[in-house]
Formats: sequence, structure tokens, C-alpha cells
Amino acid sequence: MTVYVDDMRARYGRMIMCHMSADSLEELHAMADKIGVDRRWFQCPPKATSPHYDISLSRKRLAIRLGAKKIRWRETPLYTSKLLVDWCRDNDPLRVDQAVKRHSWIVSRQAPMGLRAGGVT
Repeated sequence: MTVYVDDMRARYGRMIMCHMSADSLEELHAMADKIGVDRRWFQCPPKATSPHYDISLSRKRLAIRLGAKKIRWRETPLYTSKLLVDWCRDNDPLRVDQAVKRHSWIVSRQAPMGLRAGGVT
């Protein structure tokens, strides 16, 4: 299991933010707890395309020191689409088929570029 932080840089007030996602919700929330990010900042469908936290660059550095893997912003859907499928299974069963199709499409488009992600069953 892995936690990921991307290289996105978005302004939020005076802060610069990026995304933090993971292979599982448990691992995502555990890292958020370790780096001091409150659960109220957790974002998930339908307001977000996939489960994640927006974190400041200082929290990103801390997450990396604690083992998070750096990824490019454009790779984020590849790493988060399986988490979206899992989240839908637990929270929004009507969206599972759509999430599985999205995951399969993302993997088929990005896998030829040398990227890999877990399969969905």
C-alpha cells in the first residue's frame, strides 16, 4: 500500500496546495492523521472526482519524509481511480460500474506510457 502526493501547485489563500491520495482509504486517513491534517479536509465524490486531501507544501514535505511517493499531477488519476472504485463500493453503489469503466479506461490509456496501477476486480 502507498500514499501519493502530486506536484500540483494551487493557491488557497496564502498557501500553495497539492493532492494527497493513497491505495486505500485507511492508509490515506492514517497519513492525514500523522501529518496533522484534519478529517474535515477529506474530499470525495460527488464534490471531488476521487477521494483525496488537498495539503499544503509543508504537509507534503512531511508526508514524503514519512514515506509518501511523489507523482506527477497528470498521473494522479491512474493512482486514484482504483481508490474511487473502492470508495464507490462502500459509499455509492450506483456509481461502481461508472468508476470501474473509468479506471479501466485510465489504465488502458496510461499503461502504455510505462505507468502501472492495481487492477479492479
